[in-house]
Amino acid sequence: MLAVASCGSPPAPACPTFPSTCTQPPPSYATDVAPIIQARCALCHSPTGVEPNRPYQTYMDVKQFQIDILIQVRACRMPPAGAEPLSMDEQATLLAWLYCNGPNN
Repeated sequence: MLAVASCGSPPAPACPTFPSTCTQPPPSYATDVAPIIQARCALCHSPTGVEPNRPYQTYMDVKQFQIDILIQVRACRMPPAGAEPLSMDEQATLLAWLYCNGPNN
């Protein structure tokens, strides 16, 4: 729990490390990834949020920023400090999907 609680910006030394591989089958965008994005990212990453230039409202929005999302999630920089960090399961799901090149599945 300490490692997860330490996620935030700047990256914490205890940020968990996940394999940089695509799992088979990859996580489903519709059933696994989109709910995480909507619950944990879309409030800020929306036209009315603090990051309106990086909206994560649709698959295409998320796909457009997939490399940035991968970097930020892998380094525990998102969600930002002060926000509830991703759980290890949420982080693992997002990273596995991103390592699979973000399929629309």
